[in-house]
Amino acid sequence: MSVDDEFRAIKHVLSKLATDGEAPGAISDFKTKRAAQSKFRPLRAVDLEYTFISKKSEGDFGNQAVFLVPPKHENYGTVALWCKWKVDDTLCSFNYYLGIWRRPFSFIGFRYEMPEIGCNHNYFHSQPCKNLGNRADEIEGALRVSERYPSWPLAAKSALDLLLCVVTSLHGMEGLKELFKHVDDDPKMRNNDVLGRARQDMYALQTRASI
Repeated sequence: MSVDDEFRAIKHVLSKLATDGEAPGAISDFKTKRAAQSKFRPLRAVDLEYTFISKKSEGDFGNQAVFLVPPKHENYGTVALWCKWKVDDTLCSFNYYLGIWRRPFSFIGFRYEMPEIGCNHNYFHSQPCKNLGNRADEIEGALRVSERYPSWPLAAKSALDLLLCVVTSLHGMEGLKELFKHVDDDPKMRNNDVLGRARQDMYALQTRASI
């Protein structure tokens, strides 16, 4: 797998998510949105290219986050995505933190993580969390949950797959297909082989017959 192609694909997906979240009316619950954005400043699509200074980089979103369109029929909350990453010539590693504010002071988070080598969680997985990135900085109103279990295995093979798992967990297969419609409309991305293989892998998860 090409690190360059995967890195470009991840940036493209994040940019699309940010653009959708910036649309007028994308987040309708203004009190909850204000509470979330008092903690994390919105990271706009136009700023993402500067956030990832170069391919060879290591960092995180700091006190910023990408604000996402909430799932259909759940648009009274506010959803934000926070990332940390390490990328070099041979490695593309991203962890994603998904924060959901149901009310101004009601928060639940999930982290989507790469395999932890040499650890009991040496597989792509998701776990609950009470923060976005910094465990010492617990978000006010966070649900009192364990941050170690359950640890759900995820159908991912790469950092890009892991991001697509985030999208699918929020918006289902319909949301994933909407994302790839956007990819197909972009001449720079439609021929990205890494993104094409990731699409096939995610679509293959669909059950073809009733159980």
